[in-house]
Amino acid sequence: MHKLDEKELNNSESAHIVYGVPEGVDALYLADRARDLMPEDGVLVHVAMDDKRVSALSDWISFFAPDVVVLEFPAWDCLPYDRVSPHGDIIAQRVATLTKLIGWSHETKRYPRILITSLNAIAQRVMPRQVLREASFAAKIGASVNLEQMQLFLSQNGYVRTETVRDVGDYALRGGIVDIYPAGYEKPVRIDLFGDEVESIKTFDAMSQRTEDSIDAIAMQPATEFFLDEDSISRFRSGYRAAFGVVQGDDPLYEAVSEGRRYNGVEHWLPLFYEKMETVFDYLDHAEITFDPHIPEAFDERISQIDDFFQARETLRQAELKKKNGQVGVLYNPLPVNALYLTGNEWAGVVCNSVSLSCFGVPDGALGEDINGRKGRN
Repeated sequence: MHKLDEKELNNSESAHIVYGVPEGVDALYLADRARDLMPEDGVLVHVAMDDKRVSALSDWISFFAPDVVVLEFPAWDCLPYDRVSPHGDIIAQRVATLTKLIGWSHETKRYPRILITSLNAIAQRVMPRQVLREASFAAKIGASVNLEQMQLFLSQNGYVRTETVRDVGDYALRGGIVDIYPAGYEKPVRIDLFGDEVESIKTFDAMSQRTEDSIDAIAMQPATEFFLDEDSISRFRSGYRAAFGVVQGDDPLYEAVSEGRRYNGVEHWLPLFYEKMETVFDYLDHAEITFDPHIPEAFDERISQIDDFFQARETLRQAELKKKNGQVGVLYNPLPVNALYLTGNEWAGVVCNSVSLSCFGVPDGALGEDINGRKGRN
């Protein structure tokens, strides 16, 4: 693991501090900063301590500043180097947010915008912009749709075929009717085809299955952060062998991906599906970064925790490989920490250009802006 050295720590401590910003006041402050960035078409990125704070800040900003558009980017709800995948709803929200960030870079209309995320989410690398930009499938009333191409898109982009569509990422085919719960949509959508032509598109209730509102078009995005197309599978196979050598023993992960099947927990090998991973900051052309209190210092602790999980997996892996009988069982081959998470140098570069919020007043002898917000009496 890469620990922050003395120089990097000095960079981390160089973040500008704004004092007098307790909970509640922080929502007002962030909304004002987002409005200040609007003339330059900038986006405010606020890094909260955890997803609970992300949700609270989003609610407060929506209440105090309804003119400000807020996006949330959640962290995976599983441990690093886990054997399970993140929940499908979380993956869908992450992909939907990244897709909207791409859309922001092409919009001509200016309005105040804030991306709220957590330390755990921002410390992790994400799929490349160009790959996500090209992964879409659209349908609109009156247009022709190739049902086979649609089904291929759905199967390669994380959607699961079911009898009844109830959760994000589900789809069902019944003759000329296609039910889909697209990532980023609040309700599932029913597409009624007359031959190859889209006759109607309506939202429907996931519980009652009754159609509700008509819409003119639908733009589907991936329901997963990786793809199981031919190129991605080939890239994964070669990257897996390069990282861990010849596949030994029973390796259900390698076998599943090779056959184009999803494997529970495969997201922890996400970098193998791409030539290069990116960060959330790469999705933003012009952004100002603000932090909850103590976020810059918490990064090193977070990476230390991740490294502990990696070392535990690697120790078990080496013990399995050293078995005297040579019968290697199911191996968990962990990728290095910096393959999926930011390095100390990368984080130091983020921090030195950021603003850290403090709920306290300016300490004696310290320099910093004070907006004079104070906690009220209980």
